[in-house]
Amino acid sequence: MTSQVEDRDFTSLLSELTLDEKITLLSGRDFSTAAGVPRLNIPPIKVADSIAGVRPSGLTADMTTACFPNTACLGSTWDAALLSRLGEQLAHQARDKSAQVVLGPTINMHRDPRAGRNFECFSEDPLLSGQLAGAIVNGVQSRGVGSCPKHFVCNDSETLRHFYDVRASIDGRTLREVYMAAWQHLLRTANPTGIMTAYNKADGTFCSEHGPLIEGVLRKEWGFEGIVMSDWFAVHNVVEPIKAGLDLEMPFPVFRGKRLAAA
Repeated sequence: MTSQVEDRDFTSLLSELTLDEKITLLSGRDFSTAAGVPRLNIPPIKVADSIAGVRPSGLTADMTTACFPNTACLGSTWDAALLSRLGEQLAHQARDKSAQVVLGPTINMHRDPRAGRNFECFSEDPLLSGQLAGAIVNGVQSRGVGSCPKHFVCNDSETLRHFYDVRASIDGRTLREVYMAAWQHLLRTANPTGIMTAYNKADGTFCSEHGPLIEGVLRKEWGFEGIVMSDWFAVHNVVEPIKAGLDLEMPFPVFRGKRLAAA
């Protein structure tokens, strides 16, 4: 992923930011854009969904896109080389739509046939899911576009996920060997720009503020150095996501912005 600040001294740049500008960078600007800082020529970052092709941004967008087979079909190919080429095509689509980061692939598990988004996940097998996701990420990023796999972790229910207290109660071994294993395999084969957290709770704590998973496993144990961002409107308070290591609230500052400045 390239930008106007690619070759700048980030330590020096950080010292030039005001407190309000730093807070601005911790949340999105709108439904398809992460905020920038015009004063320092830090550009906004446009993101776009990319499950079966890169979706045009905006609720009334009139652009078209090429549609690829859904992710469940891609999983049945068992062909990492083919999916890497598909990732390259997603990057070309993203560039055509002026997007710098694609939101995908989705690598939640096929654990329940009733799950509403099984079609956009690879498989019930974590090794296959992680390897194929890594291939797409590498293909996308080989063409200078960032990739943000989702949803970390245990996001296996879509029904009324915004309105009800959706909890994933999973024992530690199953969490490690099934749900998180796909992410571990992904990070062994690719280095995505970002990772998106899930809406649900994992053993009582929202994934967007789950320090043991974000800071403990994802960053310290697995060494992930990219951005950790929320799903849209999946942040629930000001302080806990910050403490847990969530870098970016999307799509705009509901709990950051003025609330964070006052905290």
